Amino acid sequence: MCPDNELLSAFVDGEIENPWKEKLESHLLDCAVCRERVAAFQKLSILLQEDPEPDSIPSMYRVKEKLESLPRAGRKVKAHFWKRRILIPVPIAAIAASVLIFLSTVISVTIANIKPAGNTKGTAEVAEKPVATDDELATIIKLMENKDFNNEIVIQLPEGSPFTMSGEPQFIRAKDLNRSK
Repeated sequence: MCPDNELLSAFVDGEIENPWKEKLESHLLDCAVCRERVAAFQKLSILLQEDPEPDSIPSMYRVKEKLESLPRAGRKVKAHFWKRRILIPVPIAAIAASVLIFLSTVISVTIANIKPAGNTKGTAEVAEKPVATDDELATIIKLMENKDFNNEIVIQLPEGSPFTMSGEPQFIRAKDLNRSK
């Protein structure tokens, strides 16, 4: 079995060490195809060593001179995203500014006129007593704990009350309310 081209190229370049080098040399004595491939690699190696590296410095100066001789006005320099100019006709810019001012006014007036959501259904009459008694509260809680309880209980705060709905409603007994004061 003949070695591949990478191994033969490494042999020509002297990169194979002695135990394998001797085996390749003995194979080359018996195999004419491999000898021809080694000869081709040797010719290529000689050609690459004879051909000097091209001198790129003069061509670099020629390109630089050519670029400098071009007129500056013809060159387009790409501006950074935030520094580039955007041309908008004045009437369109005025309309856009007017729309923004109008929308901001409408939004601010709307926000100022928002009232807390109230009960849209009929409200019950406001009780004259501000706090339920213990017996009344116990009765209400027992009714609500019943699974068959389907009635709605509406508690209406006085007009102009600073309280807003936050979390779940809680019932507090009168005597507990007096302690917290």
